[in-house]
Amino acid sequence: MLHAAVPNSNYTFDSTKERSVLSFPEFKFTVTFLKDGFLVDLVVEKVGRVLKLDTLSQTELWKGVDVLIFNSYHWWIHTGRQQTWDYFQVGDKLYKEMDHMAAYKIALTTWAKWIDSNINPAVTKVFFQGISAVHARGKDWNEPQVKDCSGQTKPIEGSTYPGERYRGEAVVKSVLSNMTKPVNLLDITLLTQLRKDGHPSRIASGGLNDCSHCGKDWNEPQVKDCSGQTKPIEGSTYPGERYRGEAVVKSVLSNMTKPVNLLDITLLTQLRKDGHPSRIASGGLNDCSHWCVAGVPDAWNELLYTILLQK
Repeated sequence: MLHAAVPNSNYTFDSTKERSVLSFPEFKFTVTFLKDGFLVDLVVEKVGRVLKLDTLSQTELWKGVDVLIFNSYHWWIHTGRQQTWDYFQVGDKLYKEMDHMAAYKIALTTWAKWIDSNINPAVTKVFFQGISAVHARGKDWNEPQVKDCSGQTKPIEGSTYPGERYRGEAVVKSVLSNMTKPVNLLDITLLTQLRKDGHPSRIASGGLNDCSHCGKDWNEPQVKDCSGQTKPIEGSTYPGERYRGEAVVKSVLSNMTKPVNLLDITLLTQLRKDGHPSRIASGGLNDCSHWCVAGVPDAWNELLYTILLQK
């Protein structure tokens, strides 16, 4: 996408498992992607995989850049075999289990304290991308007969999502509201909630249906997930539950002293049960938590671009 804007320019691209770097020397412009779903440290120790909620080790890579965009939520709600940690740790105490949203808030607060203590708003603009929706239950968009986002081809109509709010939304806004430095929230939740049609679903290889959209969430309990969804959820509200992480993100950002912009995409994505790749790609994997490109994520980029111009 970036290269398309300057197709005749030279560039370099280096990629490893955890980091990708794209540079355009002519413009002295570099974009770095760091794969870090928790922001805080996940280390392997004798007892197993420990998620340390109050320590950060990659912060040197965050210093001295013009724009920082953070995102963390979906990995926090994993359970069972999908869970990538064995213990939580706070200080010297290990916890085999903890409410995941409570852990999420502790981790976001750790991140917020670092931003407030180390970022100069005159040099670096900070953004936090909000929670993108999951379309795994049709009842969330008032189509209980629909299982998930598979086969969805149209977004949810209107500007509200009928499903529940994500707990994480409130967490994010709470944390950001207490920060001392400005952080811009890229609030994409509603944008993604309405796009049940924007997931890869089973379109991509592998055949796994990754909806993050369930039919019962949009009031279609007879629908399993986002498979086959072709229309967005109508209106401007989501009938499904709110994500617990929403509250965590907003809570942490609200208490920060440095400005952090929240890209609040939750509702935006909740209404788009039709935006997942679903089962369209080869392999049959139904993917209702990720999004087709071009598609729903383009709106997030427009929001970010607008904020950057305003700043």
